[in-house]
Amino acid sequence: MYNTAAVYKHTKEDVYKLIPAYDIYRTYLGYSPIVGNVYISPFRKDLNPSFGVFRGRNGTLMFKDLGTGESGDAIKFAKLIEGMNTQEVIEHLYKEYTSIKPIKTINIPEVKSGEKVIYVEKIPWTEAGLAFWSQYSISIETLKHFNVTQVSKYWVNGVVKGYASEKSPMFHFEIFDKDKIYRPYYKAKRFYTNCTSSYIQGWAQLDYSKDTVIITKSMKDVMYLYELGYTAIAPNGEGHKIPEKALNILKENFKHIIVFYDFDSAGICGTKKLLKENPEFGFIFTSNKHAKDITDYHARVGEKEAKELLESKLNKSYENHFKHRPQLQSNENPDN
Repeated sequence: MYNTAAVYKHTKEDVYKLIPAYDIYRTYLGYSPIVGNVYISPFRKDLNPSFGVFRGRNGTLMFKDLGTGESGDAIKFAKLIEGMNTQEVIEHLYKEYTSIKPIKTINIPEVKSGEKVIYVEKIPWTEAGLAFWSQYSISIETLKHFNVTQVSKYWVNGVVKGYASEKSPMFHFEIFDKDKIYRPYYKAKRFYTNCTSSYIQGWAQLDYSKDTVIITKSMKDVMYLYELGYTAIAPNGEGHKIPEKALNILKENFKHIIVFYDFDSAGICGTKKLLKENPEFGFIFTSNKHAKDITDYHARVGEKEAKELLESKLNKSYENHFKHRPQLQSNENPDN
């Protein structure tokens, strides 16, 4: 009878005693992956990063291919790369690592505890996706300019957190090396991001040839203002404090800085805080009778009226705010 024990004499434990799991990944990948981050898959042609090494529940270093769902430990990873069965790759690893005696990694680079790594599955623009933005006259060219893409689903630290549907498209904002998910029709949670207050939407696309910069409240408004010929930025929320360094850069490069938040409690409160610390700024609001922000106003009344309202508000700001700043009241009617 054929005795497999005579041929196969080593176990996974024997391999892991020789070489840590991390160094198996590092050897086959050809680089030192940051645990918890995502990279181009080594198993297939991959347009979007979809492969990562993660900590399992018991602390074991596991791999996962988010595109296919394939996952496992370092030995299974080597098995898939080598095209061998499990026992064959165990013997192969044991022999190779015994002969080369590699230097073992002491400090493994890892994503900081609590840090969110977001991965998205990008898809071509659909009719529903483009229709959402076209209601605000935001073009595909502008979406590309601001690194906005349509996605089918997204993961956080390797776990699927949301899916798009035909009636509920989902979008991804790339903000430097961070991410923001926007689900406009999903009432439970429209936004998900790993951005901190130091990440400002639209900052990378600022046009310093303009004499006016507008501080608004969303990427949607930033892109809408861009379509109308203005340059704008937006913090990740009206309650987020814009770093002093960023404000100083704006002051050094623009003659006029105008705050344009929503005409609601959050927007008014955010505007007051900015003006208190920066009394030289101007401010405007949209009409609270029709919509609290300019993009919703555009969707209701059309591009012509929205553009005329915005120009009127800005002209009034130029005439008044930069000569003397009126006291902002929470019950002020912006149409007066």
